[in-house]
Amino acid sequence: MKQRKIIVIGGGIVGLSAALYLSRRGADVTVLERDRIGDGASAGNAGILAQAHPPLPRPGMLRSAVRMVLDRKSPVFVRLRMDRSLLPFLARFAMACTGKRFMDSMDVLCDVGREAGACFRELVEAERIDCGYSSTGWLEVFRDRDHYEAALPLAELLRERGYRVRERTGSEFRNAEPAFVETLHGGLLFEDSGFAHPGRVMDGLATAVRRHGGTILESCQVERIVSRNNRFRQVLTTGGETLEGDDLVLAAGAWSTGLARTCGLNLPLQAGKGYHLVLEETTHRPTTTSVLAESFVAVTPLEGGLRLAGTVELAGLDLSMNTTRCRQLLRGAAEYIRGIDQARVQSTWCGLRPLTASGLPAIGWAGGLDRVFVATGHAMMGFLLGPLTGRLAAEAILDGRTSLDLAPFDMGGRLSAGSSPPPSR
Repeated sequence: MKQRKIIVIGGGIVGLSAALYLSRRGADVTVLERDRIGDGASAGNAGILAQAHPPLPRPGMLRSAVRMVLDRKSPVFVRLRMDRSLLPFLARFAMACTGKRFMDSMDVLCDVGREAGACFRELVEAERIDCGYSSTGWLEVFRDRDHYEAALPLAELLRERGYRVRERTGSEFRNAEPAFVETLHGGLLFEDSGFAHPGRVMDGLATAVRRHGGTILESCQVERIVSRNNRFRQVLTTGGETLEGDDLVLAAGAWSTGLARTCGLNLPLQAGKGYHLVLEETTHRPTTTSVLAESFVAVTPLEGGLRLAGTVELAGLDLSMNTTRCRQLLRGAAEYIRGIDQARVQSTWCGLRPLTASGLPAIGWAGGLDRVFVATGHAMMGFLLGPLTGRLAAEAILDGRTSLDLAPFDMGGRLSAGSSPPPSR
């Protein structure tokens, strides 16, 4: 049987996971990564494997709309700019902030959460990826009682769906996490989730892809996806190379929209810029990976220091460093953790996450174009959902069916919810 030749655009966790599952089953896989493996959001995140984490659009977000546009210190900031796609995206985002849409999304994310966690664990164990994986859960920390009590209905919703959420307040919270200041109200421990070192996960996946025969081309920027007779044919790079394949996996993150446009596909994503700081010489470190609820900052104990990650800035495909956003991470953490103001900043980073207006990723066969499988739009959930998405891409391409229903991820009908690939021509 002829070996199936597959091109994967994007060397983030989704693209590498797809390449790994495909190459493990004998496919001839080539990954095209515009930068270097580990430079993007897949390695720069907080490392939290947050099962059933709520999507970004949620009830109450619209009340913050003015602040999101005018206040550069807002955890979610929208930079107004000349971009015809921005206002339609924001309108669809607003429609996704209703209670019903939020509950529909949570039903989906709760259903896939355990499968995603198991898939991540299987991949790490099977490929022996040394990434500090642990299943200790993650802690959402609250400065005041009102915000804590407002989060309790979501905790109960997760319990109703079989997830374990433990409440920690008062002396129990302070004894378990002495690194936090005494004035905090408490936290919620999401016990089913875990942690892994993002950079080491990416290195391990790349090594595994190569070990199974896959090829990874770094600093390889795609200029155009070429189709003929409504079927994918080849990829052209800015370096003048032409690569032909039987199938294409489009996992280019925030750059997926522009690349899709070159072959007539409409994938309306926005780039959500996130930041992180790495602090060293910290005198107090939380024992559990945490999210500081009111400031939207994730705190990860990492290799002797702390990584502070978070914020969402809608500014287009802009990778310039906004020092105000970086300082915001430090200020936000200082309100929760002892001695942060004494720590030294070792490094700073920013990267782009691909956002859909619905808050759910876009996964499925491209509507109207044969042999293109779309796998993008994971926002802040890519680290957990990446391996599962990669497995689903491999199933769709090699088996003609997927183990999970892709209908919830069809991006408003732009993708084929069916599990069988379009017919070859």
